[in-house]
Amino acid sequence: MQKSVASFAIDPGAETTVVLPYTNNAAGIQSGMLSVADYPVTWDDNFFISYPIATAVPVFCINGDKASPYLDALFASDSAFIFRNGGDKQLDYSSFGDIT
Repeated sequence: MQKSVASFAIDPGAETTVVLPYTNNAAGIQSGMLSVADYPVTWDDNFFISYPIATAVPVFCINGDKASPYLDALFASDSAFIFRNGGDKQLDYSSFGDIT
């Protein structure tokens, strides 16, 4: 399924950045192909990509004496974030990789 189209021209030896806006509708590993028509060299026209899309962003708040009610209000009820609080004196550093 084609997601985005752009047309551009660059001079030989030059560089450019082309933004291709599109929306992913599903979480998980996404894959795709970027195609550039640069006749007469056609053997390198396709570039294959893959990238992960997370369902939510993990946020771990390290607190002093007590949790911040403002951060709780900001993140706790938003399904785009997986929010956890932890005290600064009892951190389990081994759990940082699996905050879910």
